[in-house]
Amino acid sequence: MVDRILRMFVVGALCVGCSQTPSTAVVPVTDATEQPSSVVSDSTIAVAAPRCVSPTGKETIRLWHILPDQNAGKLFNELVAEFNANQSQITLESESLKGFGAMLDRLNATTEDNWPDIVISSTASLQRLTDAVGTITPAECPSGRAATAGFLPAVAAAYSIEGDLQAIPYGVSTLLLLFDANEMTAAGLDPKRPPTTPEALLAASKAVVKSGVSKYGLVIHEWYASYVIQQWAAQRGEVVAAPNNGRNGEKVSVDFNTANNRAAMNWLDELVRTGGAVWIGGQQTGQEDIVRVIVDSTMSIHTSGSIGDILAVEGRGQLSNFKLGVGPMPGPGVGGLVGGNAMWMIDHQLPERAGAAWNVVRWLTEPSQMARLDVATGYIPPSAAVASEPAVVAAWKQHPELKVGYDQLEAMSGSAASAGPLFGPSIDPVFWTLTHAILDDHTEPSAALDAASKQANQLLADFLANRPTR
Repeated sequence: MVDRILRMFVVGALCVGCSQTPSTAVVPVTDATEQPSSVVSDSTIAVAAPRCVSPTGKETIRLWHILPDQNAGKLFNELVAEFNANQSQITLESESLKGFGAMLDRLNATTEDNWPDIVISSTASLQRLTDAVGTITPAECPSGRAATAGFLPAVAAAYSIEGDLQAIPYGVSTLLLLFDANEMTAAGLDPKRPPTTPEALLAASKAVVKSGVSKYGLVIHEWYASYVIQQWAAQRGEVVAAPNNGRNGEKVSVDFNTANNRAAMNWLDELVRTGGAVWIGGQQTGQEDIVRVIVDSTMSIHTSGSIGDILAVEGRGQLSNFKLGVGPMPGPGVGGLVGGNAMWMIDHQLPERAGAAWNVVRWLTEPSQMARLDVATGYIPPSAAVASEPAVVAAWKQHPELKVGYDQLEAMSGSAASAGPLFGPSIDPVFWTLTHAILDDHTEPSAALDAASKQANQLLADFLANRPTR
């Protein structure tokens, strides 16, 4: 049964609390103008030629993306077909790749002149894509500033470096508490008021097991150390990487061995030892925890990007006696980090081709198109304009679960803490190792956090030493 249910939910890589950005909401204060390379009046300061101008002829634009194959990928293919059918100046060619790792491998194996014009990839791509390939920011393109002015502060911040928006959010997600509302009710808990603090989550997990409605309360997997360190820091308004979460492009370092993080590690240990939680280790598909919620548990912290897929399976009557419930990310405060994907434009040093790519990005991210994607998948509207689209309003009315993630991100500021740490290398394995150290090896929290800090700082140093320059 577990394998059968798992197959229903394999929708792609889990995008966890990876998020990002600067100390204020980040919309660039300048915008591109279409002007030829020229010299200012005193002939002393050269004005660089614009890298992104409106196309005058026909262009073919290539796009690579890592959107999951199910709802998101299917809807995206429909949008690509509509774009091509509704105009003749630009031909859009789209190709799906299997995750961010596959995206980097493909870029590394491809000569620069054969790179795509647009890449849709995860929040974790921010530093590495801007380093490894030449990218064009939205503000460099015609009407770029106006087109990006309405993003929620935390969403804009997540994709900014030194105050400049680097990419256009596309498929925004955040971490939430997903649970079986029927089992919550049977356990004497109110599914309309799910636990929002670590203490309440521990108590709810115990209550589920004590009631006998499910074998376990909360499902814990190896991402949890990342959750309680990065997400909870954002909720407290604290940076994880000093200084300023790396949002000013500076060298960063980490020290995870803090009083708050030691308490969080003890909390994880208590959940498994006495709190009715089940520790399942790694997640090969990113959906094993949801399968366990359906089969023998009640709650899990999981990406909002899966809500649409779960509701679709539930709506087909394939999950008898299960009713999806959604609550905010439990923690010491409110809010959560931005996850999901965004669109980067790669610079081929052909301004009209870049302008054509920008026209593609602008059309795909118009509120009406974004609303269709968000309704089909459970992704979060990145702006109030998208949230106000009739399709989104109707979907939220039918399924209030879809609105929880938007409310969570709307509560966040555009600060560096709300943006989360900007790491060049992936330090996810550091957090995975930390979770295993606490729950498998029963390492004392201070020692485990020191080891994680050392490992992370070494990865950061190695990345800096080998950082590509263009």
